[in-house]
Amino acid sequence: MDPAYFTGQQPRVFTRTMELINKLLGVPTEQSRANQSSDVGSAYPLRRLAEFGLLPGYEFPVEPATLRLLGDEDEWATLSTARPSGLRQYEPNAPVYARGKRWKVFGIDLASPWNPQGQQTAWQYQRCISCGLVFDPQDSPRCPRCGDTSPGKSLPAYAYAGFLARPDESGAADEEDRVRNSDRVQIHPSWHAEQISGKWKLPDGWRLEWRRGELVRWLNEGKPINPTDPDSPPSFYMICPQCGKLLTPPPDEKKKRKNTAPARGNREDVYGHTPSCTLKGQPGEVGALFCENKVETLRLSFPWVGTAEQSQNLDRWAVTLSEALLVGAQKYFALSPEDLTVLWERTHAVKVGDKTIQQGVITFIDPNIGGSGYLLKMATELDRVAVAALEHLDHEGCDTACYRCLKTYQNQRLHRLLRWPLATSTLNGLAAQAPEPLALSASDVNDPAPWIEAFATGCASPLEYHCLQLLQSTGLSPVKQYPIAEGTGFAFTVADFAFPPKRVAIYVDGVAFHTGDRLRRDRAIENRLRNMTPPWTVFRWGAADLYRRSEETAKSIREALL
Repeated sequence: MDPAYFTGQQPRVFTRTMELINKLLGVPTEQSRANQSSDVGSAYPLRRLAEFGLLPGYEFPVEPATLRLLGDEDEWATLSTARPSGLRQYEPNAPVYARGKRWKVFGIDLASPWNPQGQQTAWQYQRCISCGLVFDPQDSPRCPRCGDTSPGKSLPAYAYAGFLARPDESGAADEEDRVRNSDRVQIHPSWHAEQISGKWKLPDGWRLEWRRGELVRWLNEGKPINPTDPDSPPSFYMICPQCGKLLTPPPDEKKKRKNTAPARGNREDVYGHTPSCTLKGQPGEVGALFCENKVETLRLSFPWVGTAEQSQNLDRWAVTLSEALLVGAQKYFALSPEDLTVLWERTHAVKVGDKTIQQGVITFIDPNIGGSGYLLKMATELDRVAVAALEHLDHEGCDTACYRCLKTYQNQRLHRLLRWPLATSTLNGLAAQAPEPLALSASDVNDPAPWIEAFATGCASPLEYHCLQLLQSTGLSPVKQYPIAEGTGFAFTVADFAFPPKRVAIYVDGVAFHTGDRLRRDRAIENRLRNMTPPWTVFRWGAADLYRRSEETAKSIREALL
């Protein structure tokens, strides 16, 4: 640049250099004064400060994923999102709609500061054979969630976060393809935290645990090898570290892809490198894409002693409850969908004294580094979050799930499991009582004996079993899990307890997975029962009715049966 300035030669080079410097620094020029510098550019000075946490109140992910749109007039102004979201939105071959055009991601941006610099090294991970959790075998020889010690295959993953896209004029994917390819990003908590900061007790032996500084990993292994089977092995990605292109191996090599360092050469290229790539003709790095951060987590855990038949419906209920509580937190705290996320971690074995039981776990994750404080508020006000969820789910014209209630673009892979009426009784149980703080030295799991006893009697929870005992103590013998239908039609509800000759139905709202068919809208079903010929008398009881007001509750049912 100095020779151009002093000699006057190559003024165009000098001018373009100065324009680039001004853009990087955000300095306004005569050309840009009409369009003032703003934070849409990756080099905006205040944005750079925000990236390192030095500008309070500025919303920008500390570690973003970026996408550069090749050929766009503002190519230097990259698209940006939080890195976990970027693994889904900017994954190779993903369609992107931006600036009035349709684009397609085709590789990594070698100039991006968010990609690893220097020699790329893969993170080697292992997947637990028992519970499917991804973990680092160097940190723990056994699965940190279920404790399984079975050896597993070592798999590579790369921390790429800057991607490239080019214009794409191909037809848009139909609904079936869009849903099948949606959200391949898996969330894997490490279960290792810097600090367990709080514990709370909930009804029926449930509890909450708030952890700070837990390492959470987001993993994208690519689409399934068999597109029609989402549970088939993943195809992984093949990326060239030299030219950044997403490579495609020839058909005869797809079955024997290995993560071996490519040898330099100049053979005929069958993979899709750029023409000038020094690794042309060689395979690239094969593996998954990942990112990781130490974040805050909140675990909702409960003992599970259900039968194999009940376990078949457990996922549907737990996923629905997870998404309902998440949307309740969004409504109650006025959050955006990106502020919190939730994961149903299924059940795993835990030791309670000399017994081993199954424990179900729902984990809420705050992806903001350092935490935003909402998980602590959620833990202390879970009853109010449940109320907000119930208010949100109170809508007309939907008997399962819709985009008005629980369905979102981000949870498309869960749409087949969502049935919002499954969670209403549990939400009512959570709303009835505020969480009770526990000492941090408290055991992680309550005694499962009350659950074992309840299930043995055909009840769905200790609260239902207590209701049964209360009824029996007054000399009453109700029918458990009684289906009710109109005429010769299918049963539209299953009452927890019923007295069919007197047409009295009882529902118990406890914090539990229910064995009966809970696909119902509470008020709609109750009105339907009351309007039948002859009508039903309907009672709905919670923990306060069965414990603190047990005498009044027993009196009300005796009067109804007279």
